[in-house]
Amino acid sequence: MSTGIQTHQQDLIACITSGKQEAFTQAAQHLRPNAFLSATQALAIYRQGYLARLLECLRADFPLLVSHLGETLFNHFATEYIAAHPPTSYSLFDLGEQFPVYLQKSCPDLARLDRDQRAQCLLPIELAKLERLQLQVLRAQVDHDAIMDEPDYQSEQALLDCCVRVPTTCALLQTEHHLPEYIQTLKRADANKDQIQAQVATTYIVVSRPRYVVTTQALTDWQYIFLQTIQLLSTPHSALSIADLIGHLEAREEIRREFLIANLSLWLPVAVSKGYVSIENHRLDSALSKAKQFV
Repeated sequence: MSTGIQTHQQDLIACITSGKQEAFTQAAQHLRPNAFLSATQALAIYRQGYLARLLECLRADFPLLVSHLGETLFNHFATEYIAAHPPTSYSLFDLGEQFPVYLQKSCPDLARLDRDQRAQCLLPIELAKLERLQLQVLRAQVDHDAIMDEPDYQSEQALLDCCVRVPTTCALLQTEHHLPEYIQTLKRADANKDQIQAQVATTYIVVSRPRYVVTTQALTDWQYIFLQTIQLLSTPHSALSIADLIGHLEAREEIRREFLIANLSLWLPVAVSKGYVSIENHRLDSALSKAKQFV
């Protein structure tokens, strides 16, 4: 490919992807007008088509945010976001990765706002964070090497000995609005969007994918701390024993041992069935690791 053609192509890509006037001017020098359109007008068609496709992708990734803000306001934020963060990945899944962060940076200084104003600014940011998490959970790869071996939940020793891990198909989020309830209202076809209000309340949310269906549920504070601590302390190749986990939480004086043991015997089977945690057998995991060394 000649240097001249390559330069023209680069100018054309810059014109379509950036939308800057100087890029239009540079690219238009290499095009001939026709009987109907000038070179700049022809380039604008490509630019608008490119932008429309990206906006369509963002609307598909953040439908709840579109419903909350309205399409016009959403398109305003999304257009500015695309200009600030033009796509660099081959996959359109990566397009909205920084959108929640962009919204957070775009909002006023929260410290200077009163409670109602702060809540109003935080709600779209929290919705964007939640929808991005839902997408990540939907696309996460399942750890097929995990060995499920559920214990006798009523036996304290069996409970303490078992090892737990939060799977890749599970994610956590803390918000200042009760989003699960608000989302259900937003999804109702007969809901009057102008009259819907999200309840302001610290909420602990878990997004999981049991049986390949993404679900969003609210947790209690101790359940959230329990799952978050597993995420922090475990590794991709090492599960965490509940005995060690309880010892860690006790040392930090977050949850009492007696409270955890009593509640885990009831809640842990629910958490397993909903995909919040996987329970693994130490002996089987160790045996498999040794076997793989000789393969």
